[in-house]
Amino acid sequence: VGCIVPTSYHSKLVVSTIFPLVATVCIFTFMYLARMCASDKLMKKAIRNNCVEVFLAMTFLVFASVSKTIFDAFNCSSYGDDPIEYLLADMSIDCSDMNHKIAQKYAYVMMLVYPLGIPLLYAVLLFQRRKEIKAEDRATNASLIKTGFLWEMYEPGTWWFEIFECLRRLALSGLLVFVRPGSTSQIVLALILAMASVVLYTHLLVCYRPCGY
Repeated sequence: VGCIVPTSYHSKLVVSTIFPLVATVCIFTFMYLARMCASDKLMKKAIRNNCVEVFLAMTFLVFASVSKTIFDAFNCSSYGDDPIEYLLADMSIDCSDMNHKIAQKYAYVMMLVYPLGIPLLYAVLLFQRRKEIKAEDRATNASLIKTGFLWEMYEPGTWWFEIFECLRRLALSGLLVFVRPGSTSQIVLALILAMASVVLYTHLLVCYRPCGY
């Protein structure tokens, strides 16, 4: 897009955070209208489950990338004798500029929606249905279809593991922006986080055995 029209980090921040919200409104508006047109209760339930599943899949896809974009608003650095701190995601932006201060306040609000809101949403959905997810007949439970991708890859006892996965992805993609890009410290921290994840995977054996692992 930057090759077609002039863009900046601020426009990227707004577009990347607003687009999923607009898509969410469209998904649930379609669900509401489709349920109004459906006369059968089973059809209405299927429409609701499908729309919720699409919404959750979208949140999963945008979580890491949008969260990183939000955290980039606070990643500033100065160079040499120049006392001005520039935004590492867009070196044309002075971090002390009033426009960027407003963008940072906007980023704080979006933190509640994406880096914090999405894992919290998953936690609520999984915790509410934890007993059903741990049951042997969970694969045939129609009420769990819409949240299936959050738990079907894991053993019943580790129904919560997708929450950990969200935090792991957030740490490896978003939180690392606070460590100077390309520095040894950033590489070492990323390796430590990755190795800790491997150890936890190995210890818990969270993968559901029928998936082939």
